[in-house]
Amino acid sequence: MTTSTLTPSEQAGPHKRHVRNYLLDSRFQLKYAGFLVLVAIVISGVVGAVLYATTLSMIRESNKVVEESRSAAQESRNVSAVSRMNVHDLALDSPDLVAEFTHEADAYDNAIASHEKAVVAQQQ
Repeated sequence: MTTSTLTPSEQAGPHKRHVRNYLLDSRFQLKYAGFLVLVAIVISGVVGAVLYATTLSMIRESNKVVEESRSAAQESRNVSAVSRMNVHDLALDSPDLVAEFTHEADAYDNAIASHEKAVVAQQQ
């Protein structure tokens, strides 16, 4: 082949890419790319808002559970104290019964206290 039979594009060598070569219809492509980015931002915002609201609700419920657990533990301590007084009054002639009840009541109070600590630790 001679140089006269080559086309001008073959004579110039490899084609150099420029940014303007990647967009065929720049107005059309950029408009829809911007639209897709806007939709992605809106969806991300909605999902973020839902997650934030759910997290706040979960924290509020967790605080309620801890408060109810503390209240239940306090009521249990009050009932245990009243029960101890009743057993001491009713079972004066049976010290073994008083000792056994005291032992069981102490074990139950310890279990309630450890449960209350576990609930607080789980909330943390």
